[in-house]
Amino acid sequence: MVGRDDSLQGPIMNPVHPTLLSASSQSSWRCGAISSFFHQKLAFQTVLYSSDKSHQITHHLLTNSPVELTVNEPCLPLDRPLHVDPISDQTKARLVSAFWGLAQGDIEKSKVTESLKPYFEYYLKQANIALHERGRHVFVASHNDIIEIVQALKDDVPKDQIISHLVAGSNDAGTDHDSESFANSVDLAVRLLTMMEIENVPNSYISRRPLEWKGGSLRTFLCTEFPASGGLTREHVKLERLFQAYNLERIAGIKIRWTNNLADHLRMIGDDDEEVAISGCASYLDTVRARQAHNLFPPGFIDETLHSDKHQESEKADFISTMTSPTARNPAPISSSPSKHVDLLILGAGWTSTFLFPLLKSHNLTFAATTRTGHGIPSHLDSTIPFTFDPDIEDLEPYRRLPLASHILVTFPLKGQGQSTRLVESYDRVHAQDKITSNWIQLGSTGIWKGSSWQDRHSPIDLSNPRAIAEEELLALLGKRACVLNLAGLWGGERQPRNWVSRVAKTKEEVRAKGAVHLVHGEDVASGVVGCVDGGWEGVSGERWIVDDLRGWEWWDLILGWCGGDDKIGEEKLEYGKWVLELMEEEGVKALPRDREKLGRLLDGREFWVKLGIVPVKSLLG
Repeated sequence: MVGRDDSLQGPIMNPVHPTLLSASSQSSWRCGAISSFFHQKLAFQTVLYSSDKSHQITHHLLTNSPVELTVNEPCLPLDRPLHVDPISDQTKARLVSAFWGLAQGDIEKSKVTESLKPYFEYYLKQANIALHERGRHVFVASHNDIIEIVQALKDDVPKDQIISHLVAGSNDAGTDHDSESFANSVDLAVRLLTMMEIENVPNSYISRRPLEWKGGSLRTFLCTEFPASGGLTREHVKLERLFQAYNLERIAGIKIRWTNNLADHLRMIGDDDEEVAISGCASYLDTVRARQAHNLFPPGFIDETLHSDKHQESEKADFISTMTSPTARNPAPISSSPSKHVDLLILGAGWTSTFLFPLLKSHNLTFAATTRTGHGIPSHLDSTIPFTFDPDIEDLEPYRRLPLASHILVTFPLKGQGQSTRLVESYDRVHAQDKITSNWIQLGSTGIWKGSSWQDRHSPIDLSNPRAIAEEELLALLGKRACVLNLAGLWGGERQPRNWVSRVAKTKEEVRAKGAVHLVHGEDVASGVVGCVDGGWEGVSGERWIVDDLRGWEWWDLILGWCGGDDKIGEEKLEYGKWVLELMEEEGVKALPRDREKLGRLLDGREFWVKLGIVPVKSLLG
């Protein structure tokens, strides 16, 4: 299936994960017992591998009386992959029990899993982020893996010891994982347990720097980060009923930004502290408070947060309705849901969309966006429209959720014959009674140009490339109702080219082969898309365009500029810098950048920006 932004595939599980203690085990993972962590009597190994759309699972139980499970037997609830949507009620109940110590019977009677719907949306969203790029950034794969790390966190095992024994267990099992995947797995478990952005999970987008937990136990870290308040008690201050979110903005000019990050609750944010973050996590906080013995938070933290959180949560729906009404000042989308008509429908909101949303708002363009799960986009949207494009399914029901749009941006790759036709015709059939016909923008890659010298949008493309085939089909099908924007290397935010060097070239000989590289910043991609939608369609319709920053960067020059520095990346690049100097000597290069004829393929992207009458403004030069 396709449905994720910027041509990246959805998460596929790591092929082998030696999992930790069984969720049903009451064994404690304290410091003295860590050495036997991977060999407790209920430890097991889960092997997950994908075949088409199904997963086959084999469990090897290391018990005194082994239980044999075959490939055909169903997967136990807690052994299911983290990213599978929806999470079953049975799995939710077991997670609640493991995280906060609630008895299974109490969970069923109180229907706590129903009240925790916002939390489990957050859980699934965090899992999808962490398992992005086929799960290569994390070691965990199932709910059970998370539970075992959570148990260690609750038992006050220091962070470095958890990581070191995950590494040791992986080595014992003969598996090979990137060292950072173990730390990322612990960070993911912490986020799921606390609903706080602690440390930086790869591929995540956050509005500010996350909390940094460098060592020690999680409990100690939270007590240090959130010390007991010495401020006014609630007996000293009584706020009138008029003191509420809507009036806070109307009277004081302070805007409300709803957040799922507890660490941001009541924090003044924005460039000029003109916004206040308010969490919507009351049901989560109620659940945590119900079992104080399992509470890692400092004394008073939950009660103080709940006191303000419940008051604001009760008015949240009214506030959103008021502030997004046509008469509200500076209306802006708070959620992305079907409406009668929008200027732009974004199919597959992801990294690019985080740059696109603010620009659309500033141009007063209405929009809606889809994701696989319908989760929100931090700092931009509380929710999106759940939609997954499956070219093998003719069902029109998913398309009925999509609003009528003047323009539709497809951020995920369509491949081969038939997919473009399926997507367009399915959408058009649902909206056949509407008088407006939609224009389509497909985001593609400049990788379809294979020439060894200057290439522009008129140069021959690789017509055997599956993406090129689908793009050509879209242009042929729709004519002036479509255009294709072939993007150069995307960068901005967490995507920094400085961090790519060791991925694109691991040896001196691979550095020798590197020539030119073309890039485009997320903000410039957003400018290009908005330019097409907001008045520029006539000039770009029916054509394919190269979108870059109008610069041909030279890898040797960049590597030399990035080498050295005080950080770990700089030290690593120092070796690369030495290679560049040796290569300059060997090939008689007196100064960088090298002559253009030595750089291989170069792209000419001028036409796109000339047509729109705008200029790309973001550059590696600052």
